[in-house]
Amino acid sequence: MLLTAAPTANNLSTLLKDSYNETYLKQIAAHTCIYLSDFNTSKFLAYCLNTEWDALSLKERMKKISYALNLVMTGTFESKAKIVTQVSTHFSSYPACVFPDFIEQFGLNDLELSIKCLEEMTRYSTSEFAVRPFIEKYPHQMLAQAFIWAQDDNKHVRRLASEGYRPRLPWGKALIAFKRDPTKLLELLNILKNKVFSIKPLPK
Repeated sequence: MLLTAAPTANNLSTLLKDSYNETYLKQIAAHTCIYLSDFNTSKFLAYCLNTEWDALSLKERMKKISYALNLVMTGTFESKAKIVTQVSTHFSSYPACVFPDFIEQFGLNDLELSIKCLEEMTRYSTSEFAVRPFIEKYPHQMLAQAFIWAQDDNKHVRRLASEGYRPRLPWGKALIAFKRDPTKLLELLNILKNKVFSIKPLPK
């Protein structure tokens, strides 16, 4: 019997980074064009797929796509964020983290809108990585938001309240304040636990 070794973190990262390929970029562009007719697909692809693309890591490719979207899209952050959020609903799984990454890179000065975008995006992928800089910059507001998310009926939004606020998260930025004092996180976990137990199963 041939046993296959489980992928290491580095191998997994390599496999995931290959999902950011020309086909995926064209899909992003096609959906963006639905909401922004003057989106320049050729410019977007050229910016991403330059000579350094093959050497870029998973996170570097993700951030390059975010910057390409911001460069090519016209309008304010508000208009861009709303379009990117609409586009994100057509994608799923880890590669779709590129959309929350856009909010992370360009939305730190617009907390209210960014919270709405990250909440919507996490329903299709996950905003657990992108939310962390907001937690650092707006600790009190974001802690209050976590307690709201923890009571949401959508399991993916509730997951953002747990994974997004973990003091240590693989591939994610450490949250130093919560590493020092996780008291509020314990309260948060209790709310999440009680919310799960309060949900009635669907009738068979």
